[in-house]
Amino acid sequence: MGDYNLPEINWDSWNSPGDSTESNEYKFLENLQDNFLFQHVTKPTRSRELYKNRPDANDIFILSPSFEESVLDCSRPAAYSSIWTMIAASDALDKTIDLSPNSSINRDVDEQLHCYTNSSNVLSDANDDDNIEEPVADSDNDDYPVADGVNSLPLGQVVWTALEPQPPQSDVITMHRYETVLKSNSAFKKHVSWFSSTSDTTLSDIALYEYQGTYVINSDNKVRTHPNIIRQVQSEFSDKKPKEIFLQMNQDNSMTAPHDTKQIKNAKYRQRKANQPSNSNNIADEILEVLSMLNDHPFVQQVIHKKEQVPSILCYTEKQMTDFKMFLARSDGAVGVDRTFNLGSFFVTALVYKHHRVVKKTTKDHPIFIGPMLLHKDASYKTYYTFFSHLASEFKINSLELRIPEELIFGSDDEKAMTNAIRDAFPSATRLLCSKHLKDNLKHYLQNKIGVDVKERNEIMDNIFGKDGVVNANNTVDFEDKSNTFKDQIVLYPKLAKYFTDNLKPRIKAFVNEPRRKNKDKSEKLWTNNNAESINHVFKVAIKWKPQSTPELIKNSTTVCWYNLYT
Repeated sequence: MGDYNLPEINWDSWNSPGDSTESNEYKFLENLQDNFLFQHVTKPTRSRELYKNRPDANDIFILSPSFEESVLDCSRPAAYSSIWTMIAASDALDKTIDLSPNSSINRDVDEQLHCYTNSSNVLSDANDDDNIEEPVADSDNDDYPVADGVNSLPLGQVVWTALEPQPPQSDVITMHRYETVLKSNSAFKKHVSWFSSTSDTTLSDIALYEYQGTYVINSDNKVRTHPNIIRQVQSEFSDKKPKEIFLQMNQDNSMTAPHDTKQIKNAKYRQRKANQPSNSNNIADEILEVLSMLNDHPFVQQVIHKKEQVPSILCYTEKQMTDFKMFLARSDGAVGVDRTFNLGSFFVTALVYKHHRVVKKTTKDHPIFIGPMLLHKDASYKTYYTFFSHLASEFKINSLELRIPEELIFGSDDEKAMTNAIRDAFPSATRLLCSKHLKDNLKHYLQNKIGVDVKERNEIMDNIFGKDGVVNANNTVDFEDKSNTFKDQIVLYPKLAKYFTDNLKPRIKAFVNEPRRKNKDKSEKLWTNNNAESINHVFKVAIKWKPQSTPELIKNSTTVCWYNLYT
């Protein structure tokens, strides 16, 4: 805060106001006592001659009124003095001893006070002239030369002089202190001071808390909702939506109702977290539980465990397999295969089919049935091949009893590992690719890779997938003619021509055009894998769009399959 620059004051006796109330010394001290907390030592901490040109070099500690009760601030004096005065420590100790039940401690601590620092050095008494620490000036500062006989040390470095002889441990009172700041306002600080002594063990039970700064109350202070209201939300309204709960409780009593729907959502979320089983188990724990289900759960048929590979789980019921075999033996429809995500730790690949010999009463349409399904982790060719090989053995192809034909029809997305596994497990089967995925891939390429405008993009799509497009060629010659005509139309787009020749044309020929000609399919509607996508949606609705542990996923899937088969 700076110093009082009063040259008429006798600085050698400024702390003795004298008898006259008109003296400058008296007025100066009275002003300090009325407005500031001041502390001093009887001997300056630095040579006044050395700092006579510096207006702030003195032994006075001036602190603002808001710091009056802060002991820790006395250890950070204003100006340049680095010594922590014993008066400040004794003041804090006085307050502590007043609360201590032990009156054996000498209350006149100003005369005989000894404190240990954290490094166990004993500070000298403030009235002991021979032991006052003498901080020294910076030797590199030419404006303030080092006085004779003073060692050169970096500015601000303090060297404490140990008191000799050392006092007995029973006479030592140790002061402890720390400081912390408010997170929302670093200017508001809390200081905590306490003492310990071997002669008074109860002294450490009393702490002095002092606050520095002005605490600003947040204008948007949160008013906590009564816990009973939250419990009411969790118990009485568990089956209602947050908005409905909010409106009803505000209509009943707006003073005790939650402040917003966010509180209700949080309460319901915490309740669900508390009720649901722990998800701390890892994959190994889940597999162990699934293995225990192998013998007593009707949906778990086989756990495929290979070296250096996460186990796969093959699931279906006997009723499902029987119905699936009947479909294959008596229907000409395709079996859709699709892999779905976000159901749990494992992917789920399910077989679905639309039974054309059955009509649903409510929709008057052929229902979609769920066949065998595979829970797996890697979606590799080996995993898929193991799955389809198991199915091939179960179908008992060429069996006189079932009469399942060799030329089955499987449809899927353009997933290479899956299509290759179907090819090798069922060599005589016809494989279809979802035309919707082929269209989406071409549209993405035209829009993002080449940058074709909307009108021309629609023309290109129609030339391939339209009624008279490449996919509906009548024979091989017609297919090549339509393909060449299309390439002539896109001569301005060499990248598109290459994409069509290398990627799109072989897939359309093998998995769209040839199967249509083979099955004599004259319908304008191309095959899509929408049935599998619909079943994937059913699974996600069943688990409420929240990933499940593997055992829970199997149980939920069992319920879905049972409901699908019997309703």
